[in-house]
Amino acid sequence: MFSTYIYVDRAVPDGRLMSAFTLSFDVENDQVVVVGEDDYDALGDAWDDPGI
Repeated sequence: MFSTYIYVDRAVPDGRLMSAFTLSFDVENDQVVVVGEDDYDALGDAWDDPGI
């Protein structure tokens, strides 16, 4: 299992994101794709901090 973060700088319908993940990762029927919202500014700050 792995996680991938994708930053989207504008509103994109969830269905479009799901389709993009499904097509790009060649998702099979027994696999799951989860799309959620997060605080990307906070994540960006965390990634820039070498102490984390």
